[in-house]
Amino acid sequence: MEPIGITIVIEPLNKKESNVITSVSEAVVLAGKMNRPPIQVLANLYHMMEENEPLENIETARSYLQHVHVADSGRMAPGTGDYPYVL
Repeated sequence: MEPIGITIVIEPLNKKESNVITSVSEAVVLAGKMNRPPIQVLANLYHMMEENEPLENIETARSYLQHVHVADSGRMAPGTGDYPYVL
């Protein structure tokens, strides 16, 4: 397969919104099984917090991590909700 310059990211969603891939670690396993460099992972802090997924999973996924969505509780701006962001 010839590269065409497109990266595809797998975004895990929380279990209220999906029943397929619900953690960064699951997304990394899937990306690894695909074994295609353009298939990467997106970490979404809102979904991670909803699933009580450890933030350390972002570090563990770093070789696959292409993009990160940052949000606070209720999908509000960082620092305006209940999540313990250090400002």
